Order: sequence, then structure tokens, then C-alpha cells
Amino acid sequence: MLKQSYHIQEDIIEWRRDFHMHPELGFKEIRTSGRVAEELEKLGYRVRRNVG
Repeated sequence: MLKQSYHIQEDIIEWRRDFHMHPELGFKEIRTSGRVAEELEKLGYRVRRNVG
């Protein structure tokens, strides 16, 4: 599994840096949740937005 994760390592590092550059308060993660939803949709997942 570790070997399989190397090909996405740079993406994960970029996401972490982006999230840290744009911090959001708890339960108000508008930008963060939008970014995660976009990445999941790129992978083919159906995402429900603006829930809760």
C-alpha cells in the first residue's frame, strides 16, 4: 500500500499546504469542503454538497 501511495504524494503535499494557507474555523469549512468535494468528483464519486 505504501508503494501505491507514492504516485499521489505530491498532490497530498499540495493539498495540505493549501489547507494550511487558508485555515477555516470548525463547522465553517466552506473552502476546504469544496476542495475535497472537487477532488472526490474527479475520482468519479458522486458528492452531496451543502449538507448540514
